[in-house]
Amino acid sequence: MIHPLVPPSPRPDRGAGYTQYAAVLLLVAAIASALVTSGIPQSVGDHIDTALCSVSAAGSGEDCATSSGEGPSPLAEGASGSSGAQGLRPDPGPPEAPCDPLCEPYSRPGLDYGIEPFPAPPAAHPDDAAAADSRAQYDTVDPHDYDSCWLILFVGCTNEIVDAYGMLPAAVLYFRDYMDAPDAANLLEHFYEGSGEDYAIRAEKLIGDIPEFRDRVESDREDLGRAAVLEAQQRGITEPMVFPLSTEWNAFGRDPSNPDQGTYRNNNWWYALASFRYSMTGEVTVTPPDEPGGTWTYRVDTQVNIKKYYDWDPNDHTAFKPPFYNASQWTHREMHRTGLAREFWVVGQSDPEIRYGTV
Repeated sequence: MIHPLVPPSPRPDRGAGYTQYAAVLLLVAAIASALVTSGIPQSVGDHIDTALCSVSAAGSGEDCATSSGEGPSPLAEGASGSSGAQGLRPDPGPPEAPCDPLCEPYSRPGLDYGIEPFPAPPAAHPDDAAAADSRAQYDTVDPHDYDSCWLILFVGCTNEIVDAYGMLPAAVLYFRDYMDAPDAANLLEHFYEGSGEDYAIRAEKLIGDIPEFRDRVESDREDLGRAAVLEAQQRGITEPMVFPLSTEWNAFGRDPSNPDQGTYRNNNWWYALASFRYSMTGEVTVTPPDEPGGTWTYRVDTQVNIKKYYDWDPNDHTAFKPPFYNASQWTHREMHRTGLAREFWVVGQSDPEIRYGTV
């Protein structure tokens, strides 16, 4: 894997029972209280569902029969995707599992926006294998294995890994002060400190600093809004619906046709991350037109998740910046293997943003 600091080549029923009571009003109040605090039993709920369905489906010939309490009614399941069924479903909140990228839609009473938390980004990440290998290799080599000594009138010894590790603070200063690359410097410094803890970057800063990435994110938001409208149209939805969403980990940074070249120009983030993965999580609210053939509208509420494993290529012996620092990716990998420094995950999550669109 090519490391970011190397420059390019130019995610039961409950009721209320009393053994005695003073008045009918007291009993009624107790029953009402129990229903409010504990919910309606399933068998009663099924019959209510059936009654409501009968009203909404009057004249349409729709079958609203229940299954004698042996399971949820078709209305509760919302399997048909009809507006009557969807409109009566309670707000289930965000899904537990990531979407692909759109989860099953649901109706939200009053369309009160701002669901929290958003769906999680995918648990699996393309860098997982590299991270597992890195953890297995950490602190498995004795630093003295790299001692090099000779005898010429006196005994002299050097250790290229230890010596390079000692120069890392100077390299950090070089990136921070000379290259004006503070994030690249911060990540290299975190590697040098060797905690191995996740390092959180400011996702808003990354998005703001890289116009090419900002354009990609905006394009993705538009695509997700249009995809939700298309799905709603195909389902025949006639009421505003909410689609939770969570995209896969998409790559950004390197030109697929030329891995040595980047798709953006920003020294700070190029030397900090080079290529990285991002996922978008949130929801799309789709609103059908008032009249057939009218304009559909969507509202996209999303946040951007950034994740990358900060590691080094053990097969690359080419020295890189700064010029006084004669160390390669292999040298840094050996710092990790000797326990002097440590590789880690870089993570970031932006604040939610809202975009509107029409189809």
